[in-house]
Amino acid sequence: MSATPGASPTGPSAAPPLGLPLPGPAADPVRVIRRSLRCFTCGFLGVVPGLGLALALEAINLHRFVARETGETGNPERFHLCFGAGWVILALAGYEFGSFTIFGLLPAFLGWSAWRLWRRYRHATGVVWNPARAHLYAGVAFAYAGFSSLGLLLLMLIRVASRLP
Repeated sequence: MSATPGASPTGPSAAPPLGLPLPGPAADPVRVIRRSLRCFTCGFLGVVPGLGLALALEAINLHRFVARETGETGNPERFHLCFGAGWVILALAGYEFGSFTIFGLLPAFLGWSAWRLWRRYRHATGVVWNPARAHLYAGVAFAYAGFSSLGLLLLMLIRVASRLP
């Protein structure tokens, strides 16, 4: 048995070099499915303005855990930050230019957010199979609807309070 010249000693059966961390334990599919369904439930109940704020935040948190555990590509935190920054810009534009600006830009902003969430759902791939993945993203969509309804309610209350004598 002679070695071929220029052949590498590493191959598919070669052991990893010492000192490198071993891959982590595989994700538990039952836990992933339960968290996905809890995300849907929390997001659905998070639609209620004000009362559902904690549940909407829990849905976002569960989405982050499931995305990390299943090894989904992409960065969910970037989407969450963009959504929050969009609401801040929308609130500042409404404060500066009037409430018509809010109602004019709101459909475009919510449509853009829904498109980004849909694109992330279509293109994000995970290592672990998750049959409740549609429920996970529906829960996030409901959570964002809850954030949007709360934001709209707060902007309207601020507008009404600023007109009081």
